[in-house]
Amino acid sequence: MNGQQLLYGLLTSKGDILRAAYVLCDHRIYTEMSAQYQQTEHTDFQASLVEEMKLLEKQPEVDMHLHILLEMAKFFELPVSHATTNGELYELSDNIGNLLVSKYNELFSIARCHTLEDVMRHQIRLFFHLIDSQYMIATNRQQAVFQQQLMNWIEQLPPCIRKE
Repeated sequence: MNGQQLLYGLLTSKGDILRAAYVLCDHRIYTEMSAQYQQTEHTDFQASLVEEMKLLEKQPEVDMHLHILLEMAKFFELPVSHATTNGELYELSDNIGNLLVSKYNELFSIARCHTLEDVMRHQIRLFFHLIDSQYMIATNRQQAVFQQQLMNWIEQLPPCIRKE
């Protein structure tokens, strides 16, 4: 089940989201970033990310989909040479999806996730907890702008995530 969700999410990713995922996978940012960084480092990183994403505008999306899947397999040290049929591709993506959930549970022991949907819901809960503190200290105008941006973002979430 996790493999189908993973493949669906990967293959339906397009545009800036796909390019951002590609750049992040390409640089293995998950192993290079430290837990603590200064605001200037964050701003520099974001500018660098946007710059590299622009360079990929002509890159075929199918190439980026495959690259991301291969990078995930490499991260989990899974052999990919055997994935030549649809069944083998589903099996590979299922292994990756299950390992992602397992790794996530290691990082967030309180999460207790069983599916990629659970992982996404947990991340969204963490996101809302983080922004709640910022929302409370914002001005009324900032709160109104933020509410509109948040509603736009929620509308773009897949239905399986919004159901909670």
